[in-house]
Amino acid sequence: METDRALTNSASLSKERLLRILGVTFGVAVGIGGTIGIGILRVPGSVAAHLGHSGLIMAVWILSGLYAFTGANTYAELGTMLPLDGGPYVYARRAYGEFGGFLVGWSDWLLRTSSMAYLAVALTEYAAGLFSYNPSVITPAAIVVLIFFTAFHWLGLRVGSRAQEITSLFKVVAFFVIIAACFLFSPK
Repeated sequence: METDRALTNSASLSKERLLRILGVTFGVAVGIGGTIGIGILRVPGSVAAHLGHSGLIMAVWILSGLYAFTGANTYAELGTMLPLDGGPYVYARRAYGEFGGFLVGWSDWLLRTSSMAYLAVALTEYAAGLFSYNPSVITPAAIVVLIFFTAFHWLGLRVGSRAQEITSLFKVVAFFVIIAACFLFSPK
């Protein structure tokens, strides 16, 4: 009886406002983690090769940054207007009804799970490049990477958020090392 009352109170509390468990550090880590992903090492080179001219390359970077900024700003505004858990599903359901929310919710889930698989494969391909490259190891190693990071999140919100903060810090350090290496070891 007491448990039922606690669950009811908890459910009504979550409808009124979200619990503030994660802090600013985690928010910054998610922003960094989403910005500096494995894809930043893979995609820009092929885009630059197709564009060819440095002015076009910089223009694409600037336009892509503006596009990302407007998307992030839109989500920030929607999150402020509708402070509910559920992300894009909540916004689509509000705008298009239950079926629209359903489609967006499942599409978002498929996008996120497939992008995690892509990132795990890309990470293991880069790691394999540091050692003796054996293509038959890529898929099993990517599965191990996914299980490793899933385990962190399975241990709880605080452990998962700490893992996000640490990996984002690692990404920033690695990114600046790559930038410094470009200047220090570039042919003159």
